[in-house]
Amino acid sequence: MVEPARPAALTRRHFLTLAAAAAALPVVAGCDVAKIAAAAPARAAAPGPAPTFTADGIRPQVDTPAPSASPAGYQVPPLGEAAALRPDSLLVLSYHNICADGGAQPADHDHYTVSAGAFAGHVDLLRRAGFHSVSLSEVGRAARSGRPLPPGSVLITFDDGDAGQWIYADRILAAAGFTAAAFVITSHLGADPAHLTWPETVAMARNGRWEIGAHTHDHHHFVRTSGSTDPASVLINRIWDPVTGLQTTGAARAAFEADLQTSLAMVSAAGIARPQAFAYPFSQSTSPTNDPAFATHVRQRLSATFPLLFTNTSPGRAAQPQDLRSGMVPRLEVHRDMSALDLYDQIRAADAISGIRIFQATR
Repeated sequence: MVEPARPAALTRRHFLTLAAAAAALPVVAGCDVAKIAAAAPARAAAPGPAPTFTADGIRPQVDTPAPSASPAGYQVPPLGEAAALRPDSLLVLSYHNICADGGAQPADHDHYTVSAGAFAGHVDLLRRAGFHSVSLSEVGRAARSGRPLPPGSVLITFDDGDAGQWIYADRILAAAGFTAAAFVITSHLGADPAHLTWPETVAMARNGRWEIGAHTHDHHHFVRTSGSTDPASVLINRIWDPVTGLQTTGAARAAFEADLQTSLAMVSAAGIARPQAFAYPFSQSTSPTNDPAFATHVRQRLSATFPLLFTNTSPGRAAQPQDLRSGMVPRLEVHRDMSALDLYDQIRAADAISGIRIFQATR
């Protein structure tokens, strides 16, 4: 079967071969922690293998080679010449964790874990397509001033604060001259080997490639909201208990406010700049909720605290100037099985570019 909007010469089999080659790449194998710990209750560490840390609590980083050439007989042209970038669109990509190629991940995180080789392929394709990396600060200034970002702007974001952001993603970003934002769950930092340590988070915030955003302290989980509906995000719901019934509005608001202030206090205690953006857990910003008024209260408090709020959309779309003005910015979610060319197809569908041409090379 020939892929729609592609020349007939590029068959599905050849397309998949090319996409696989972009993803299947080998991987070459200072903060006051006591002050941070005092800002919030301790979180029990999860069992797991002990990672190797340097004396300052930072794990060694891993370099990932740049993508290799396309398979013989097929090539992707310089995409900056082949794709027309939408002049007023901001592409925001939503990643979670990065792992070594072939690395096993817990089942509940596997769908959202991208291999280092695949991420390197994504970044390389974006670079060759003519996209250039912008920071949260640049996006914030554009939102405040109303001045458009440069055409082909892309903001790369990571949620949760997983260890692969430091171990793998940072070096890939550095090689490409790209930046990113890390939306961290502060209760997870230093909790177990799967997550960033506080020293790693501080190192990221200080190396010029990362800005730290907020993703709650410990309001990143599902709770029961009634006796019959499915669990939903605790951030915008009052908790239902089969014995005591529905949490009061006052208790829900107090718990949310305490979580928000704890997150900000822990980041401040680490010497990291106050977050200027917040990513909604599970992208549940207004629904499902058992109390729309409470969800609205949360939105108003977050908007008063953070100039920018982020949520993933389905289908994913590029952010437009009106999104920046509203302060609610859509993101395109990236997951494990997305090769570089799969990602490019998603970017096309997200209306960040108007076309791509893939040529059959002259044999």
